Amino acid sequence: MGMSFHSNTGTMVTLSNSNKTACRNNPHQEFNHGLVMSSEPLRHGQIFEVRIDKKVPTWSGSIEIGVTSLDPSYLDFPSSATNLREGSWVMSGTSILEDGKSYLEDYGHDLDELSESDTVGVMRALNGELHFYVNGVDQGVSAENVTGTVYAVVDLYGKCAQVTIVDQEDEKPSFIRVADRLHFHEHCGTMVKLSNGNRTAERRKPVDEFNNGVVMTHRALLDDELFEIRIDELVNKWSGSIEMGVTTHNPDTLDFPATMTNMRSGTIMMSGCGILTNGKGSRREYGEYNLDELHEGDRIGLVRKSNKSLCYYINGFDQGIAAENVPDVLFGVVDLYGMTVKVSITDNYKPTLNKPDQENSISSLELRNQPSCQRIGLRCDDLLFHYNCGLFVQVTNGGRTAFRPNCLDDFNNAVVITNRPLKHGEIFEVLLEQIVMKWAGTIEIGVTILSAEELKFPSTMTVVQTGTWMMTRNGIMYNGTTITEDYGYDLDKLKAGDKIGLIVYEHGDLHFFLNGVDQGLAASNIPDDVYGVIDLYGQAVKASIVGSAESPVFYEDVNAPSATNYLEDLQMSQSSSIGERKSSNSQVGKIETEQVNEIPRPRGAAVYDPHLLYFDDGDDSLEEYSNDDIVEPPFSFSSITGTNISLDYFGVLATRNQDYDHGLVFSSKLLEREYLYEIHVYTANSVWGGTIRYGVTTYEPESQSDLPSCVLGLTDCDTWLVLDSHLYKNNEVIKRNYALYLPHITAGDCVGVKIFNDNSLHFFINGVDLGVAATNMPKKLRIVADIYGSVESVMIQNGGSSSSVDSRNLEKKSNTNAPVIYSPSTMMSFHENRGKNIHLSNDNLTACRITGYNYGVVISCKALLCEELFQVQLDNLHSEWSGSIQIGVTSQNPEQTCFPSSALFMKENTWIISGDNVFYNGVKIKSKFGPNLNTLKNHHKIGIKINAERNLHLYVNSIDQGVAVEEISQPVYAVVDLYGKCKQVSITLEPYSSDEESEKDDKEKADVENDGEKLIKPMCSSQLSTMSCDHQRICSTIKTSLGLLVTSELLGMHSPGSTVALAQTFRPALQCYNIQ
Repeated sequence: MGMSFHSNTGTMVTLSNSNKTACRNNPHQEFNHGLVMSSEPLRHGQIFEVRIDKKVPTWSGSIEIGVTSLDPSYLDFPSSATNLREGSWVMSGTSILEDGKSYLEDYGHDLDELSESDTVGVMRALNGELHFYVNGVDQGVSAENVTGTVYAVVDLYGKCAQVTIVDQEDEKPSFIRVADRLHFHEHCGTMVKLSNGNRTAERRKPVDEFNNGVVMTHRALLDDELFEIRIDELVNKWSGSIEMGVTTHNPDTLDFPATMTNMRSGTIMMSGCGILTNGKGSRREYGEYNLDELHEGDRIGLVRKSNKSLCYYINGFDQGIAAENVPDVLFGVVDLYGMTVKVSITDNYKPTLNKPDQENSISSLELRNQPSCQRIGLRCDDLLFHYNCGLFVQVTNGGRTAFRPNCLDDFNNAVVITNRPLKHGEIFEVLLEQIVMKWAGTIEIGVTILSAEELKFPSTMTVVQTGTWMMTRNGIMYNGTTITEDYGYDLDKLKAGDKIGLIVYEHGDLHFFLNGVDQGLAASNIPDDVYGVIDLYGQAVKASIVGSAESPVFYEDVNAPSATNYLEDLQMSQSSSIGERKSSNSQVGKIETEQVNEIPRPRGAAVYDPHLLYFDDGDDSLEEYSNDDIVEPPFSFSSITGTNISLDYFGVLATRNQDYDHGLVFSSKLLEREYLYEIHVYTANSVWGGTIRYGVTTYEPESQSDLPSCVLGLTDCDTWLVLDSHLYKNNEVIKRNYALYLPHITAGDCVGVKIFNDNSLHFFINGVDLGVAATNMPKKLRIVADIYGSVESVMIQNGGSSSSVDSRNLEKKSNTNAPVIYSPSTMMSFHENRGKNIHLSNDNLTACRITGYNYGVVISCKALLCEELFQVQLDNLHSEWSGSIQIGVTSQNPEQTCFPSSALFMKENTWIISGDNVFYNGVKIKSKFGPNLNTLKNHHKIGIKINAERNLHLYVNSIDQGVAVEEISQPVYAVVDLYGKCKQVSITLEPYSSDEESEKDDKEKADVENDGEKLIKPMCSSQLSTMSCDHQRICSTIKTSLGLLVTSELLGMHSPGSTVALAQTFRPALQCYNIQ
């Protein structure tokens, strides 16, 4: 039977799949109570391993795993694994906890960074050592003297929503392998384009057409032969997606239908989550996956077994019998329907299980020497990327894929290295999966004598001057110097789908290969034990190692490995770079204007870079206007517009050509919850009065002739609209002075809308939330904008995002389920949700760490307002620990944040100042900034402020230390970590005074003066901008309504006379907005 979960679980867990799969109920609403335990105690040397099946972006924190001596049959399950006691060892993030207390930090790979399909395991050796495994790799000894009876425990915590036991004992199904590998028949649907030796199928014009994409195998399937495809590309426009099945019809004679579900004979198809036989539903609910919800990279396979049953496999997992007594002669069929644009056949053959030697498994040393023997699907010597990598690159897919998430913001710092040295004659080859057309330069590949632990990762490998050979463009560089200027194929001409590799032969010769073609000798006398290295530079965004047919990546064109000839891995498709681009002559890392195909900026336009449009296959030619090679922007304007509007080729830039009206535009798609959708004012002309009107509507645009001249003319629908400074619903004002700044926006400004999960509507101007506009919003809404008056053209933000600044961040939906909390009328305090070692008192104005040195993170109860100083005083410092207070901001909502042991472990838009360093999501981005916070003393004060330009400032003893981070996304909450020496802090608005410190500490006058010189002089009271008074409210209103940059000195004039003077100066504006 193998291992399974115990039927006694946490309150939010549901078990399935013979108790081998555990799922946390309502994962978007609940983050804990997800504990599961093994049904039997662990044997010595037995690895208990689970695979992450599903993650959600809502929370921070993720899976936790460990062992406990507690018997699940009698256990009252706590809310999380970290609350287990009486002999429990748990790995959480990178920490090891014993009975809930952290005793080992920075251990192993961070569990919070694992992705779906990654595995994590635990093993207690015979000698009592406890080991954890991540993707089959032993992370080393985490604990000793773990004796007695222990059960495995897994916590489906935070982001982790579902796991499945990876059973080491069950035999896996094996499929036959034949010399005549499957490919698609050349006879196919009218919209299909075949490539890659007919192993890749792509639907032409995926934005305009959603069907006529049927492809079939070139021959009938054999018994126990796996026919599997990988989804290479989806388009986010249509409903429905890929459909797959079998048919008795021969592709040579078949008149291909628009969709295979129209076939009325000899056809079985899986569509969505059901099975259709001859076009009619035969099973309404089949398997555990919905094909319409699969993503790029997911795999779908089917097998006609020797007992005449048909089974489907999703990402390698058997979904059970779909049909029985199927015919003997069946062709595989795939329907590239709806969202599915491109698929490729894989060579996915289930590997035989590589079971561990029980005698050897008890030795921790031997386990470290053979780290991946326990991983199903991995040979113990598989070549992978090391998780230590460059600053702006991530390693995913179990170490097989390197990905540059912020590819439109950064072009370098993306070096990745193999996890072990290359063997003689071994091919190190990568598939270039994705490129972006913003930059010049592209992937670079080579070898180095430096391991991932030894290399101080540079911005690019071509600057490394120790034992490094790199192929860059069409030259070879050794230790940063070009030794061959004209070698092989120009790498700058590579396209998505090309493969580049290298081999170091036994005699030390280095050869590079492009799409299987040897480029010749590149260098000689290469030493032994060199590591493969790639640099995802410039245009290169994503690349994956191409392994043998047994590798779980399952890329096409890979034959079985040979122990003596690694060249058998080199069977690859040719000439995928036909239709080359012009070679780059501009400086590497800069934009090439001939290749980016940017929309030209009109005269007077805002300095805004519309570079978010990019091509996935490198073909940047628009001469044929083919939609095949273009990735449709995730969000664009509808083609139905006002009569004076013209759209650019991609539908993201809307321009009013004449007059001042007939400028209506709508979003092409309905709005999703928890996304901020923004429209940027591209050009403006002061000849006309009035400005843009924007909002949301239930109106469905069908014909241009039906559209009115302005948005107020929309009828038979519900429309919420900001016009001038007021909020309208269906032409009636429902809130006056809701958007005071709107009449003053100009080129470069942006406006936005967002629907929260509570169905409330919020409007934004330049990223600032204007507050709740309406509640109980309907589900189906579109953006509507009236490009009216002075605004002549606008550009829609390319995809929803959680903030205007971080719209390109991949973590789009992190921690946005709860509404942002703004409340300027009350004093700031700490939120009740806090680190587990924190005690709050004094109306939550004081935070005290009651034990240990960590788990002392606190967060503000409200989001920081612009120009609001959040300041705390150090009440109690203890010298027994090193390190001290850390402070910063995060976009994570305090209602949903699960606090780690340190603020530096917080992810998803978190900026922390620690010592004299600044960190973003745990990565250092600035050093030697301001005074070292570890040197602060009792009664010193430290604060932060977001200024009008959204820059984060640090204040120490009431003095501004300058900009720590520029352009912080909003809203953000203040974060304080009572770490190390810092035991207690209190929120205070009072400025720092050295006299106050002298009185409290009974210091001599000379000591006080010394401290003042080392730190800074106190800030005068006029510098404080956090006080609330009438004249400040008036100044703030004037600033908002007139677009003035009101300085803190102006707002700091606390005198009745200054208020009167300001009121007289701006009396017309005050009367306009009914300010008394």
